[in-house]
Amino acid sequence: MKLLTKVTLFIVVVFAIYTRYMAVHVGLPYIHHWDEPFISTSALNIIKTGDINPKYSEICYGGFLRYSCVAIDYVHYLLLKIDPKNGLNDPAQIKTSLEGDFRLVSHPSFYLWNRLFVAAMSIAGFVVVFWIGKLYKDPLTGLVAALLLSGCYYYFDHALYATVDIPMCVWVLVTLWMALRFHRNKQFRFLALSLAGSGMALATKLSGGLALIIPFTAFLLNLRRLLDYKPRVIALLLLSWAVLPFAVLLAWNPNVITDTENYLAWNKWIIEVYKTGGGHFSKEPGWEHLSFQLTTIRDTLTSPVFWLAPVGLFLSCIRVEHAASRRRLAFHANAATLIVFIFPVVYLTYMTQQRVAYHRNFIVMYPFFSLAAAYVVSHVVDTALALFAKQPKNWQPTAGSAFVLLAVVTFQWNHYRHIEFEAYKLYHVKESRTQALDRVKQLVANEGGKGIVGIAKELKVSEADLLNLGLPYRLFAHKDLETARAQSTFLVVGRYRSLNTALHAQDDSLNRLSHSVVQTISGTTIYRDNSLEASQTPHINPQVDILRGASYQIASKQPAQVYESSAGIVMARNAKIFMRRFQFIKGKYTVRIKASGTPMAGIYPHLRVMLGSQELASYYLVPGNQEKRINFSIRNALLDRAVYIEYDNDAVSATEDRNAYIENISVIQYL
Repeated sequence: MKLLTKVTLFIVVVFAIYTRYMAVHVGLPYIHHWDEPFISTSALNIIKTGDINPKYSEICYGGFLRYSCVAIDYVHYLLLKIDPKNGLNDPAQIKTSLEGDFRLVSHPSFYLWNRLFVAAMSIAGFVVVFWIGKLYKDPLTGLVAALLLSGCYYYFDHALYATVDIPMCVWVLVTLWMALRFHRNKQFRFLALSLAGSGMALATKLSGGLALIIPFTAFLLNLRRLLDYKPRVIALLLLSWAVLPFAVLLAWNPNVITDTENYLAWNKWIIEVYKTGGGHFSKEPGWEHLSFQLTTIRDTLTSPVFWLAPVGLFLSCIRVEHAASRRRLAFHANAATLIVFIFPVVYLTYMTQQRVAYHRNFIVMYPFFSLAAAYVVSHVVDTALALFAKQPKNWQPTAGSAFVLLAVVTFQWNHYRHIEFEAYKLYHVKESRTQALDRVKQLVANEGGKGIVGIAKELKVSEADLLNLGLPYRLFAHKDLETARAQSTFLVVGRYRSLNTALHAQDDSLNRLSHSVVQTISGTTIYRDNSLEASQTPHINPQVDILRGASYQIASKQPAQVYESSAGIVMARNAKIFMRRFQFIKGKYTVRIKASGTPMAGIYPHLRVMLGSQELASYYLVPGNQEKRINFSIRNALLDRAVYIEYDNDAVSATEDRNAYIENISVIQYL
């Protein structure tokens, strides 16, 4: 069993390292997650200014990750400083929000290092979950829980950004692990470590303070152990335990003391926001919010895993040992269940009483659902061995565990494929502005290697991309397009531009968009709540066109990079346009087709829109360039399906030729 445990954990860790390494650079040198600058840019600003106090709404984010990033960034700065090619001799040379836009940074490698730290914490989370499962019941419980959690897409997705959700989750798990060790060994040092862990969770994120319920519960269940000490010792222990979590909080958040007024004001503000705000990410407190979060968890883990969780709680609470010598063990199991699951119950109850419904606040729930489901699996194995092997041989429990682990991997296979597919995609697909400048370099090379590139300021192209361009360039406002075209060989502009009228600054609605949604359907129209439509902002994978300077002719188009087929296809005969295979999650989608056609005998081209072997729609093209939208739903998560367009009525005569011209095809996901 030891070898099986090591091999399984090794596979889980290697898979996690591989997928996170592939995907952790997502978006860079552009910042796609709204919360990241509150941590990473704040850390850089501390290094630049020497002022340890965070500013404005940054104060709402705990100090653990911020000051960890300060240490990481300073080491990275010293390494960059060694190489003269980087031209970095002073922290003041790092451009951040102090000099420019909120989401731009001149040296994106700082963000990458911060993300690697969070990714490493997420990987450590798998190991801690295993240790918790092992203490709670047995090694098989820990292994199954780690396997289930490794297939959780939300846990993977949020491990790619320097944000507080994954670190808080890991500290909660550490708190629970230490509390279980205290409960089992009755050694107060583990209770102290559990209290310190809850302090770390609080120092990471305000809602992490709810983790204090874990060591408090473990303490109450083992209160008799304290009575063995003298009253004076008891008083000292109680005082130190009460102070410890808050001492940890102060150690990681010195601004509680150095900037008390702002700390209290901004944290009061964020508490009020959660109670009253949230915009279109709001849910009514209570059942509406609770059902929304539970439904999301169910759709992520799949229904079988989701419903196994309450079964696991039930089984752990009714476990009865008939042998008199084992009555104490039965009580131990029930007490351990209370220690393990008191936090998710309290956390879910409290957080669903808020209006803000960001699901990232509930990432911490996934390890607990995994543990509860794993308990059921292990219980079934124990029951089977008891029924069919009253005196099992040494190899039988290991063989049974290996079979169960293989079954779990098979059940989770589509989840693993989905995560690997997303990681592969994020590794190979660059941000749209980076792609556009790479394309410009090719176009200039085709023109003899000489030219000046005009770049629209509204695109907010990163300094890192401008440095890698290696060509003369000038920045211009869209409203000055007429002037810029006379001075540039190529123009890089946003697809949303108007060539005939001045482009005015558009509202930056990024704060109202989920980062995962923007990342998934970047650079195109976004649908949310099935009714509200919002235009894509230029901050997340904007659609980019490259124009020739002497005219407004399109030199190169930058298609939306996700869920996008090749554009500009001429279908001159019966054929299919294959849009590769997608890992569809459960939900609603729209296929958008922009096409035109030439008729023969008055009949225009006929197109069939297919999802695998299923026909979603069929229609005839009409005169002019039209856009067709076909809505469809995916009822079973993670279907591996191909989307393609079939042209099936090609015809030609001496004077006419029926052809279809497909300008663009894309697949968009509804929220």
